Amino acid sequence: MGRPPNARSEPDHVFGRPLSQCPACGSDQLEPVVEIHHEEVHFFCRDCGRCWRVELGYVHRVSPPTCAGCLERTRCEAVYAADHPDAHEDENERTRS
Repeated sequence: MGRPPNARSEPDHVFGRPLSQCPACGSDQLEPVVEIHHEEVHFFCRDCGRCWRVELGYVHRVSPPTCAGCLERTRCEAVYAADHPDAHEDENERTRS
C-alpha cells in the first residue's frame, strides 16, 4: 500500500503533556501524579501547591480528599483550604454537628 504521494515523512513524536503551565501561577513545574483508585493523572504544581486534572479539553482543580495516598496531600490541602475558606468553614460546621 504505501503512503499517498504528497504525504510527508514525519518523525515519531513523544507524547506531550496536556498541561504545560499551571493555570493559577503560570509555572511550568508540573509533576504528573497518578491517582490509582480513579485511574487518572493529575498535575501537581511544585511552585504553588495546586493540583489539576485535564479532562475533555478542560482543566479542573483537584480536591485533595480525592487523592488518597498522595505524598503532596498535606501541602495541597493547606493551599486548597486557603483558596476555599468558605468550604473549609462549612466542613468544620458539619464535623461539629
